[in-house]
Amino acid sequence: MFHFDYYRILNSAGKVVVAGNNFTTSQQRIFKVTGALSTKEIRKDKAVIGIYPNPVNDVLNITKVSDKATFEIYNTLGQIVKKGTIDNNKINVSELLKGDYIIAIKDEKISENIKFIKK
Repeated sequence: MFHFDYYRILNSAGKVVVAGNNFTTSQQRIFKVTGALSTKEIRKDKAVIGIYPNPVNDVLNITKVSDKATFEIYNTLGQIVKKGTIDNNKINVSELLKGDYIIAIKDEKISENIKFIKK
């Protein structure tokens, strides 16, 4: 039986963000993660991947992607609510609840996170 009475959570640079020790059966720490999902401000003439319409009702159109492009849609809590392959440059988002989302699109060596609104 193993017994550990310490923990360390590191950021992407390897720096300790949260650490604890000398606890019995449980310990609670609350902290906020920022920067995990972000969108870039991109000049329209430099954008590689685009989406429209935004806000969207039912179908989100994706521009400048291949037939191998994939997507993940995240809610405001950072949870994946939908993922898959982009089919015919369209994603059906009709089942999503109204609100703000971030779509992460990956296509070969290109990756972009874009904020959109489901109305």
